[in-house]
Amino acid sequence: MATVRSDLVGTVLAVNATNQYQSLSAGDTIPDGYFVGGHAVQGGDPDEQIPPWAQPTPIVAADISDATTVGLALITAEDEAAGRAAINAAEDV
Repeated sequence: MATVRSDLVGTVLAVNATNQYQSLSAGDTIPDGYFVGGHAVQGGDPDEQIPPWAQPTPIVAADISDATTVGLALITAEDEAAGRAAINAAEDV
């Protein structure tokens, strides 16, 4: 079980996937299902700051629908004509 750093001064908040918080002090065991940033975990990685349930999901080309393609075309188009051309191209696929 992971624990809070033994040299921590004060408290740290652990959070779970339903946004419930628990205050922990130095040496406390981090409860199952709760996340504490790596900087406050004994032997933790200081770069680990995002809970596993909040990790961005990579976009896979096969998961992109025509509606997504059209939406991206509208968002990224520099002008209306370019946006319409991108929409027309997506409809032709």
